[in-house]
Amino acid sequence: MFQGAPVVALIPARGGSKGLPGKNLMSLGGKSLLQRAADSARDSGLVDTIVVTSDDEAILDHARGLESVVAHRRSDAAASDTATAVEVVEDYLSSRTDDVDPWIVYLQPTSPLRTAQHVSDAVAQLGEHPDFTSLVSVTPVDPKIYWTMTIAESGGIQPLFPDLLVTGRQQLAPPVKPNGALYVFRASEMSALGRFPVTGALPFLMTEDESVDIDTQEDFDRAQELV
Repeated sequence: MFQGAPVVALIPARGGSKGLPGKNLMSLGGKSLLQRAADSARDSGLVDTIVVTSDDEAILDHARGLESVVAHRRSDAAASDTATAVEVVEDYLSSRTDDVDPWIVYLQPTSPLRTAQHVSDAVAQLGEHPDFTSLVSVTPVDPKIYWTMTIAESGGIQPLFPDLLVTGRQQLAPPVKPNGALYVFRASEMSALGRFPVTGALPFLMTEDESVDIDTQEDFDRAQELV
């Protein structure tokens, strides 16, 4: 329980992957990516329910064999190539028989270096900042991003952040980006917004190594080096 509401760790794991087929069941450090995600939720000591949501029978069978994990078969709509993360969460929520508004801890299995300590620290950090209602894990990016340009239709270059071109680097806020490892939010807030509540969320800082996101074989090889 967190702030009087149950905590659901939702682990999305589609069967199809164009970049690295079967990646959710690949073994890293002796555990599948799916198990590593489930372990990070269970071992945090803060999650009431762990749910793996998938359209793939092999993944669902694997999930059923993991400790304290509930396997949820997605609807066809939530399993399509165009289904959004919000639709995946809503699909699970529609299967619940209660009217409780849970906290969702969204844990993609392709962030295998996220640990139970990250999960527990993130929820604790959110509890320490009552003015925030959601949290997103982030990793630092090079401040030179502020000087990024794009090629306009005219063929000339245009700055993405024109107001910052004359600003000294020391005056700029350190830039970060969501790394996909951790989202914590109330289900009702996501439903009301129609998206994950990222803007204005409390940032949870993770290092570049901790933020490895597996989409290709090269990503997986890098994760193997870091485990």
